[in-house]
Parts: sequence; structure tokens; C-alpha cells
Amino acid sequence: MTTTHVHLCCVGHSGSTLMSLLMGSHSKIVSLGEAGYLSEYLAKKKLCACSLPVEGCNSWEPVLDALKEKSGINIVGQPINFRLNFPNNQHTAKDFIFGGWQLGFYALANYMSALGHVGHLRAQLNKIAENNFALYDTISEVTGRSVVFDATKSIYRVKLLHLRQPTNFKIIYLVRDGRAVMHSYIRLGYSPFYAAVGWLMGNLCANGLLRTIRRSMQLHIRYEDLCADPNSVLRRVCEFVGIEFEETMIAFRDYPHHDISGNTRLLQSSETEILNRETWRHELSKWETRIFSIIGGILNRRLGYL
Repeated sequence: MTTTHVHLCCVGHSGSTLMSLLMGSHSKIVSLGEAGYLSEYLAKKKLCACSLPVEGCNSWEPVLDALKEKSGINIVGQPINFRLNFPNNQHTAKDFIFGGWQLGFYALANYMSALGHVGHLRAQLNKIAENNFALYDTISEVTGRSVVFDATKSIYRVKLLHLRQPTNFKIIYLVRDGRAVMHSYIRLGYSPFYAAVGWLMGNLCANGLLRTIRRSMQLHIRYEDLCADPNSVLRRVCEFVGIEFEETMIAFRDYPHHDISGNTRLLQSSETEILNRETWRHELSKWETRIFSIIGGILNRRLGYL
């Protein structure tokens, strides 16, 4: 069975959890959530979206056993030996810079490996890519689903995996009004300046890297459109992936999910509708809105937000 890898590319707090849950409610899609953090979840005994430890989850356990048989690594006992992500998270402004350096070195290594100066880093990044593809193929085999959706969000990780294996590769670029993203980060304790710069850097890097990948392999959608008309947007997503749309995707709360990371409050809510509350419109101060306008206003308007 040929496995199609669908990767989510977006800045944090742009609706990645919602997108992952919607995708995971399709009968032909297995959604991993933020799969890049699987090793970290195993090492720290964190919980799957089903509220059980990942190693004890009925969905993850057979996958981990199959990976152990394939790779020879006891992933549960030695998760550090099965790295799936860059050393940093690529969620903050400084991480975007560091991640860019890592990817730059990887690209350089592909052209200069004969010199032997960056071969070690290249080997490390190649191993990260190999581990991810082993995970995708294994979980596809175990579940019998032909589409694997990875919502890790890391822009550089998406580019790394594309460089390593560009076939059967799809990217969904999800954007959200930067003022809403800024508001989410402020509520977590980040400064308005830091939140605005992080949103700007993330989307600038995403746009830059996506220009290096064929447009036919990408689908750009807005979080606000997804909330306003989920049927229409998800039909576009399914057509892009190459599968038929299923109504079950909208009723994602009716199905079990086993995502890594993400906002589990979406599953705990009793609401049956997908809502975009836009609380930032009355909770952001004029000063905070002005800061965002100065830093990210131009790009925000280019993305269609007035």
C-alpha cells in the first residue's frame, strides 16, 4: 500500500489541533497529531489525546511494537534513540532562526558532502527523516489507512522531509489572523512584541520555504474559512489529498483520537459546532493592536485580513 504523507505547515495557535482532529475522523486518514514529539512524550510519560500514556494506548502500542521489530530499537525504553524532530521546537522567533541554520547546513551538506566538513550533521538529519518515514509507513500498515497526517507544524522539518522524499508528499499551509494568534500567546504570558514577531517570522519562513516546493503539492487555507464553512474547506482538502470527503470529519468529537500534543480541550468541549470566537477583537488593547499593526500588519493584509 502506497502511503501519502500530508504535513501541516503553520505557526502555533493557528488551528492545528482542530485540523488534526478533523482529518483524523476520516476513515482513510490516520492523524498523528504532533508526531515530532512522540519520543519526548514517551520519555516524559505524557498522555495521548485518549488520556492514557502513549506506551499504554491501544492505538499506539501495536505501532511501537512494530517499530521496535523493524528498527531494532526499544523506542519505549530508549526514546532518545528515535529522534523525530529538530533539537529545538521552532515555535519561537529565535527557534525559527536556529532552525533555519540547521536546514541551511543540511542543504549545504547535500552539495558539499565530499568535503567531509558537515557529514555528521547531514547524517543526523537524514536519520531524523528516516525515522519519520519508518513511523509513517508502520502506522499505515498497522491501521490499514493510506493517508498519514502529521500536524507537527515545524516548517523546517517539513522541508527536511520533502528534501529526503518528495514523492507522495502533500502540504497544507494553514494561516490565521495574526491578531488572534498574538492574543493566544499573550494569554499564555508572552509579551505582545514577542508574540507578533513570532507570528511574522513563522509565516515569512513558511512562505519562503514553500516557494521552493511545487505549488501542486500545497493547499493554502485560512482558519477562519475552516470555521465558517468546514464542509466546503474539507472537501477541498480531501480533493487535494485524493480521497472522497466524509461527513464524519465534521463530527470529530464522536470518534476516538490518539493525537500527540495539541489542545485537548477541543475534545472535552460539549459544543457541536466549530466556532471562531474572535475574542481578540474586544480583548486586545489599542496599544497591543498597534504593536501588531507595526510588526505584522503588511503580511496580515496580504493574507487577506483587514
